[in-house]
Amino acid sequence: HITSKEGKEAVRGKAVAELGAGLGVAGLTAASVGASSVTLCDRDPLALHCAMSSAVVCGIQTGPIPSDDDDIDNDSGKSCTVSATASD
Repeated sequence: HITSKEGKEAVRGKAVAELGAGLGVAGLTAASVGASSVTLCDRDPLALHCAMSSAVVCGIQTGPIPSDDDDIDNDSGKSCTVSATASD
């Protein structure tokens, strides 16, 4: 389990990606236990909006992933990034 001692050690200080994140529960948990950054990816923009809202309520800093690639079809896949510092 990610909130166990072993789970925290597995993600602490690491970059984590959650594919098909939906509401981002696993990714936001990883951020709260010390992942250096978490990237949430989902094709549903509303799900990512809810995930980012949850992150803000939980005190986790959020921001968009900058893209230099104008050829990406943003309607087929949205993503956001959640940055966090390790918590004890």
